[in-house]
Amino acid sequence: MSTYRDDQGATFPPPEADAQEQRQSAVDYGPPDRMSGDVDPEASEADLAEQGALPAGALEDVTSLPADADPADALEQRQEIPTRDEGRRT
Repeated sequence: MSTYRDDQGATFPPPEADAQEQRQSAVDYGPPDRMSGDVDPEASEADLAEQGALPAGALEDVTSLPADADPADALEQRQEIPTRDEGRRT
């Protein structure tokens, strides 16, 4: 005679935990996800600037250009600087 329930041939009721799990909803309704515009109220302006997540309205005030910059300087600031391909040998 086997001591394992599966080998005994008789069916047995599932444990209460299994029955409770079957009654639960398949969707977990947790707290809402944070949207990209959401800002942590404890974050400093430097933290937000570091993450590129300045509050709306503050982005227009922040610039790295000097006051006497011309449109060419602004365009140059927006251009991507090509990086060296690390996989390529020179």
